[in-house]
Amino acid sequence: MKVRIIEEEISGYLPSLSSRLLGLIDDGICLVDKTGREIFANQAYRNFLIANAESEFPDKFVWPWEDAAKFEDIRDSLDGKIPAIHLPSFYVCRLKSPGGDYRDYAVFRKYWHDMNYNADGLLYLITLETDAQKVIDRFKVIQEYISASTSDLSYSNTTMQTLVEKSLCGILIVSRKQIHFVNEAFEQITGYTKEDVLHMAPWDMVHPDVHDKIREMGLERFKGKNITDYYQTPWIHKDGHKIWMEVRAVLLHGTNPPKILANVIDISERRKAEEALEKREAELRSQSRRLEETNTALKVLLGQRNDEMEELKNNILFNIEKLVMPYIAELEAFSTNIRHKDYVQIIKENLREIISPHVRKLSSDYASLTSKQIEVVNLVKQGKTTKDIAELLCLSKAAIDFHRHNIRRKLNLIQKKVNLRTFLDIAEQKDRKS
Repeated sequence: MKVRIIEEEISGYLPSLSSRLLGLIDDGICLVDKTGREIFANQAYRNFLIANAESEFPDKFVWPWEDAAKFEDIRDSLDGKIPAIHLPSFYVCRLKSPGGDYRDYAVFRKYWHDMNYNADGLLYLITLETDAQKVIDRFKVIQEYISASTSDLSYSNTTMQTLVEKSLCGILIVSRKQIHFVNEAFEQITGYTKEDVLHMAPWDMVHPDVHDKIREMGLERFKGKNITDYYQTPWIHKDGHKIWMEVRAVLLHGTNPPKILANVIDISERRKAEEALEKREAELRSQSRRLEETNTALKVLLGQRNDEMEELKNNILFNIEKLVMPYIAELEAFSTNIRHKDYVQIIKENLREIISPHVRKLSSDYASLTSKQIEVVNLVKQGKTTKDIAELLCLSKAAIDFHRHNIRRKLNLIQKKVNLRTFLDIAEQKDRKS
């Protein structure tokens, strides 16, 4: 049977790869002595320590995954001062995975005994499997392997095969042209069975978008070049849908032909969550930009509106102060009727009350004109002749000519063939456009 051929082939070189296998599985494994010194720790365990380096562990935990409150009890139990039964061996805690996300991990701890069966350390297992019985079963397999390793006994193919087959992450071994082995987790993740992969090239499951890139990375790894051991990439499931895989791969030395041993974990759900989060963040950034643009536009419109209102207010105040109040004063001076004088006085006071909170700043073109000259300018703009202006202001024609001359001088119109009324009309149109 073809499956049997694969198992026989893998078992043939598993003993020489045993240290690699514990180094590649995703379960964190650590053996410590009474002082907390590591006797053995695999790469996954060290990855956990690195991933959680900025958490509470460095300060709060004096032994791996043990808080300071339990430290004395652990030490006393190892010295035989208190029964070991008082210390819990299984618990679940939330840790940061090497991939960067937080997950629930089971921590299983058991006393490690010397040749005389005296407790002289602790063996830890940190795994994504949180079912207590399954964790205990996995621990037994790993414990058997550690025992064989530390006592210089020969490795057990059966033990190692069980460890590989029952790993929670997918494991596969490939050469340049062939897939040699996949475990049960790999079958569950990808949908491909052991029989399926016999007829497939190593890169057939990689998504077409990255097929050439991943193939090139694999060929470079076979050449012994320094290629990253860890990466994330899309694959194609057997049923055709896209899955995202977290891959950790190493070149196996001493095998002929050269082979790559890889761990794969399905991170599709995590990628979906990350993509949804990125999409939401992009939408929020877009909304923020639109709000900023709208806010800017509103500020511009509000500024324009305020300018228009300010200009309108100033024009009204200016006209009242300079073009209305002088005539009110004339009416008041020439009126002989007492009641008319009272009415004029009331109008005058009310107008003063309106304009008193404001100050009119004349434009630079008219800032130097006197009140009487401003009256003349206003009448000129209305099309009044010099004779008409003289009669309205009760002045002589010569006086009006004098005022007109001074106005032209202050407006820099002396010796220029420019009609005063035309100039004033043009200046007013420019003010309105600005």
